[in-house]
Amino acid sequence: MKHVNPMMTIIGEYLPLLAMLFIIGHCWQRSVQAQDSQMLIPNSPEVIADTISPMYQAAELLSQIYSIPVTYEDPILNWSGDMDQVPIGIGKMHNIPKRMTFTMPIEALPSKTPTLDVGLLQRVADAYQEQTDGPRFKVASSRWGLHLIPDQVRDRGGRFVKAITFLDTVISIPEERRIPSGHVAAICNAINASTATGIHLDFFPNT
Repeated sequence: MKHVNPMMTIIGEYLPLLAMLFIIGHCWQRSVQAQDSQMLIPNSPEVIADTISPMYQAAELLSQIYSIPVTYEDPILNWSGDMDQVPIGIGKMHNIPKRMTFTMPIEALPSKTPTLDVGLLQRVADAYQEQTDGPRFKVASSRWGLHLIPDQVRDRGGRFVKAITFLDTVISIPEERRIPSGHVAAICNAINASTATGIHLDFFPNT
């Protein structure tokens, strides 16, 4: 009498189906990877269009296509010409940075420039500055990557002046027990006491 292993019988019956599913899954994965590479690595200069933070978008794009960390720090805006007003409720308006558009330089493609360095990132910043009237940025590097840092912003009269950044501000906060929002408020108060520009806590209501 011939003995048959039930498990081997089941595997034998479903082996063609399993093989087909494996092939389909492999092909689908290759297809997704090809689509991702096409998404992340453009074939022509990227247009950073109609956004309130174009240099942040540029930093994100370059970080993706070159696999190098690119950090970005927001400038402090004081000039009304840098701002737009948007409604946040009935009869209420809120200031947000003005939307801008610029086109990345042709060099900012891996096919043109294989490595992202300070020089290439500076060319991107130069392209932004040539095509917009927004704040100016400088480029720095560290062991953690590349950095876009505010360099010049317009004062209340519209003149370019040296940028003051919150991240360079030295503050002192009294030690005491607070709820989390109290710690945030204490940090903001300390910044306001140390800088001429200051910072204001705000939020967007749900309605």
